[in-house]
Amino acid sequence: GHMLEPITTDYSYLEEMGEFTPENTEDFAKTFLGLTPRINKVIEGGAAYYPDPNYIDERIHTYYLNVSDIGKVLVPKRKVLESHRFQAKGIIREYNAQSVLDAITVGLIPNSRLELQILSLMQHVKLKAENWISKDISIASGVITKPFQVKEFMRMAGHNDKRFKEVKGAAGQLKTINSIFVEEGLSQGGRTGISSEHVDFVLSDEKTINTAVVLPLTKSLKGDIHAGFQVKHMPIPQRFEGNGLSVSVPQFNIPKEVTNYLMLKQFIAEKFSVTPDMVIKLGESYFTHIGITPHRIHPFAITAPPDAFKNPGTRFMPVYQYMLLWKSLSKEQHFMTTIARAYRYLPEHMKLQAKKDVKIILDQMFKQAQPDWSLPEPVAPTKAQAVRMRKQVEALENEPPPLAAPKKPTQGDLNKQKELERKERKKKRKLGLLGKKEDGKLEAESVESDPDSLEEDNQTKKDFDKKAEIAEPEVEVDVDMVSDFEQEIEDLRDALDQDLEDDDKPRPEKW
Repeated sequence: GHMLEPITTDYSYLEEMGEFTPENTEDFAKTFLGLTPRINKVIEGGAAYYPDPNYIDERIHTYYLNVSDIGKVLVPKRKVLESHRFQAKGIIREYNAQSVLDAITVGLIPNSRLELQILSLMQHVKLKAENWISKDISIASGVITKPFQVKEFMRMAGHNDKRFKEVKGAAGQLKTINSIFVEEGLSQGGRTGISSEHVDFVLSDEKTINTAVVLPLTKSLKGDIHAGFQVKHMPIPQRFEGNGLSVSVPQFNIPKEVTNYLMLKQFIAEKFSVTPDMVIKLGESYFTHIGITPHRIHPFAITAPPDAFKNPGTRFMPVYQYMLLWKSLSKEQHFMTTIARAYRYLPEHMKLQAKKDVKIILDQMFKQAQPDWSLPEPVAPTKAQAVRMRKQVEALENEPPPLAAPKKPTQGDLNKQKELERKERKKKRKLGLLGKKEDGKLEAESVESDPDSLEEDNQTKKDFDKKAEIAEPEVEVDVDMVSDFEQEIEDLRDALDQDLEDDDKPRPEKW
């Protein structure tokens, strides 16, 4: 009865927190879990899953939290794991993520939801999940005649749909069975029951507890691996989201007569009218929901050319497109599990091609939002540059004509200027306006200056300086197109980064 699963609590506790901050994250971790988040770390949201969107009225929200090393076994401070009255409570302990995946691969931990959560986390932190299993498959290519129309699906999924109605009383073929679970322990030197509890679980009246889910795989003429699925309306997603449209993997209830895997492969091959060698087992089976039902899922894949799939409701989509859009398309846990396992089990060259296709699509998407970095010749100015250049030309046309630069004096002109200065000094000396020579020095006499003459001299000097500036104009014309282009690129990049931050669309790194 022991099982490894993530720490669980009621979604309302996290919903009431509103926006996650380092402060309320630390408070939640210490109050509910007894764990300490790392500095400035907040709760990060992951994907949501429906254990079975046909009849289990529950949606699982995944959250991740970066915490400090535990180093010991912890008991949660609140009953976040279960509400049973057993003496033994759930405990929190560390496990290596890759070891958990290995245990799921061999069937020791039949929990596919935990598998998807770990794979998503490892992709988010850029860690590669190791894989023990590799299927050396060969798929014949062909023309994809039933492609999946993504735009039409998204348009239909965006509208409210109320095709499923609530009714009074029981509906369908489900029944609940009450079972008594007894907890044993040591008492007075012997082993005895120390506690018990009544627990209900769900079964179907008409079906067995084993179901085969089968993922069709085929190849286009271009060599792209396509996954096949069906588009269905499901009641549980409608209750939570207002529209139950979702992609679903083909499912078949396994009859009681099928008692081993050879018979099971033959049974699946007959459903698709193919040979048993085209049926591939995708890992071990797992439970739909451990706490509600003993219903068990057996995942398989069919590898065949496109024309081998006769079901008219089956649509095909390249695996790399699903890697980009899975968060918007998937509501069913079984489909997500089978396509994740199929991708992991594919040969390396097929996985490499899918990754390359994703990268090409992303490059093309962002290339449309980014400018061409090449500068063609000649370079046409931008609209802003043309307006700025036109204003500068108009300013130059309205500027008065510059004065001619002063003519450089000749030697004769300099001699005449010296003769005039000598006569002027001689005249001033006779009038007593200059000092006398004493000891080889010229001693200036105190002369009262005329303020009007000084102001006139200063104004003359300013006018001369201004004319000299006009004679040799230095006009700054901003026509540096490269600098303007670089600034526009920076502005565009800032705007693109802001759009990506505000964008709530699915991200490929969340695969």
